[in-house]
Amino acid sequence: MTSLKTSIKTITYLSDTGCLEIQGASLRTNLKIEEIRMHKHHEIHRVKPLMPALCRIRQGKKVINWETHSLTVDNNQIILFPCGYEFYIANYPEAGLYLAEMLYYPIDLIEKFQNLYAITDQIRNTTGFCLPQNPGNAANLLI
Repeated sequence: MTSLKTSIKTITYLSDTGCLEIQGASLRTNLKIEEIRMHKHHEIHRVKPLMPALCRIRQGKKVINWETHSLTVDNNQIILFPCGYEFYIANYPEAGLYLAEMLYYPIDLIEKFQNLYAITDQIRNTTGFCLPQNPGNAANLLI
């Protein structure tokens, strides 16, 4: 199974060329990837993403609060940040470094994905924003 890092590199390359292939359909899109690197604890209040994003923490921990929910995320999970929610986010370095990658998805790409792939009731009824990075565990959650 392809790693998230390899997938991000592939998606970034396809985005840089201006065309992303999804099941033979050509789709123009503007994906954005950024690396977050810090050496000290950092808090951000009232974060409201304009585009959906995936976050992979490579080192350190992230605490996310939204509405009445709270969770702590480490490098064993992938976070989906939907647009339209307001978050409080705190990043905690480990061994002096916090490192994460954010991959932002344009809404048109999400809509195209929804048209091509069915959403199960289990996914629809999920209240959290995280999935484990272990491919075996993720497959069990999505069935």
